[in-house]
Amino acid sequence: MAGLAAARSLTAAGFEVLVLEGRERLGGRIWTDRSRTSPVDLGASWIELRKLNPLAALARQWRVPTRYTDFGSVALYDYDGRRLRSDRVERITDAFERLVLKAQSQGVPDRTSVADCLARSLNGRPLERQSRRVWQWAMATQACEYGADLRDLSLNHFDEHYEMEWDDLLVVGGYDRLVERMAAGLEIRLGREVRRIEHGDEGVRVVASGETYAADAAIVTLPLGVLKAERVQFSPDLPARKREAIARLGMGVVDKIVLHYPRRFWPAAPHFLGYAARDGGGELAQIVNLYAGAGQNALAVHVAGDKARALERQTDRDAVAGVQRILRTMFGDDIPEPSDVRVTRWGQDPFSLGSYSYASVAATGEDHDILAEPVGARLLFAGEATHRRFPSTVHGAYFSGLREAERVKAAMLAFTDNLTPKGSQSA
Repeated sequence: MAGLAAARSLTAAGFEVLVLEGRERLGGRIWTDRSRTSPVDLGASWIELRKLNPLAALARQWRVPTRYTDFGSVALYDYDGRRLRSDRVERITDAFERLVLKAQSQGVPDRTSVADCLARSLNGRPLERQSRRVWQWAMATQACEYGADLRDLSLNHFDEHYEMEWDDLLVVGGYDRLVERMAAGLEIRLGREVRRIEHGDEGVRVVASGETYAADAAIVTLPLGVLKAERVQFSPDLPARKREAIARLGMGVVDKIVLHYPRRFWPAAPHFLGYAARDGGGELAQIVNLYAGAGQNALAVHVAGDKARALERQTDRDAVAGVQRILRTMFGDDIPEPSDVRVTRWGQDPFSLGSYSYASVAATGEDHDILAEPVGARLLFAGEATHRRFPSTVHGAYFSGLREAERVKAAMLAFTDNLTPKGSQSA
């Protein structure tokens, strides 16, 4: 989304733009699988903050259907299958959020994790067993939001707008419809895996899949996971300041197990289901009810952090069997086997090596700004990890692409005498 936003803006301004995409499809971490019964988004699913998000307006303009998602609409089940009272669940989750906000407002030393904060807040205030299970489930839902366990999230910097009400829309029928409209009219080459970027005062040279592209400037939209793994060589190397920010920021993992069933056996209305495990380690924190969201007899189980990495070491069969065992506890032994299954492994995807960025206990919000800094006038950086206000979001990526397009326009005006001759390629 960052690359497409930048390319659209620059193309509209009259620049010659070439988009290089390593995958054989558009979208990156937006991935709609249309290979089976019905389209399923295996990556990004929501347009967040609909009142502030330009993608919501584009969805309306392009007639991409969406549906409001209420993240407070949750049916939570205890370890023995009993559905817990919603007011009890709401009290505990509200207390969870109040403790985090209170700790942030009081100020704590950097390198304090969210988990540390919660442990200290609860010190000497024992919870009864059911409340503790709900508390553990609430912590796991937060891990799904940020792609990392709470011990890895910086309390001071993990979300600088934690108190904001997220007014979100589920994209119905495939997020790729937005991607396709964004890409319309652009020059895009798929299957071009970038391995080396040479940059200097005279321009850039990008080596991708054995071909070299010369340009006046390049906007790098590589995911943070790829930058951390140093899968692309920069010549000269990136400044130490930027390399250190890349090392400090974390790349989270959120995976999905999407299960279609021949019939619905769960309640129709709640937007989410959850399971509070007896031991506080085997819960299913976030189960998206795709019947409520998209009219499908399907559930999308989200797992994050350590649980996602453990999932990625399992076979699809074992992962589904584990989910089915819990669903039978929740809804009875006679539930059917799924008719269709899709399992993601974003942590192993070579073009992303994770789902989205987060501020680790070693990082601060400034690290997102450092990652966004250009190197000279011709090498620029965009992507969700470069947007301090809205990291880990599609609209953060979109905003960052527009930001860097404006930076290119300003830089190129300063180099009008040295622009690439007409007809040559620009990236």
